[in-house]
Amino acid sequence: MTTREPKSIIVGIDGSKVAQQAAQFAAEIAQGTHSSLELVFVRQPRLIPPVAEYSAVLTQTEEADQGFAEECLRHARAQLPPMTPEPVLTVLTGNIVDELLKRAEAIGASMVVVGSRGKGALERIAFGSSADGLVHASKRPVLVFHPR
Repeated sequence: MTTREPKSIIVGIDGSKVAQQAAQFAAEIAQGTHSSLELVFVRQPRLIPPVAEYSAVLTQTEEADQGFAEECLRHARAQLPPMTPEPVLTVLTGNIVDELLKRAEAIGASMVVVGSRGKGALERIAFGSSADGLVHASKRPVLVFHPR
């Protein structure tokens, strides 16, 4: 039986400690399998209609959101183990599950890695879980990292 090693790994980053731990775990996999690594932050779209009076505020908010996403990715990259291949840093906007799946498809990722914050059943029912959504919708392997 032949096993297929990952050659491209996408990691969902959201600024949380568990996402950072998932990135570190994925980096170890990338090192061991000679895979590339892409850290992806998915921003939530603003649901405020673009009204002329608020355009300056919306622009500032968008810039702040973009800056936060980029800082989270830089921080995640800085925390990766030594000898990790230089990751690609990507910011997307949209539904987290949809955007991660589209990105995985676009680059031919062989694995998607996300952290699980350990939401309870009620919270998952009320608000959903990105990890659950990925596991159910992905045609690719999804590794859900649970904190130690």
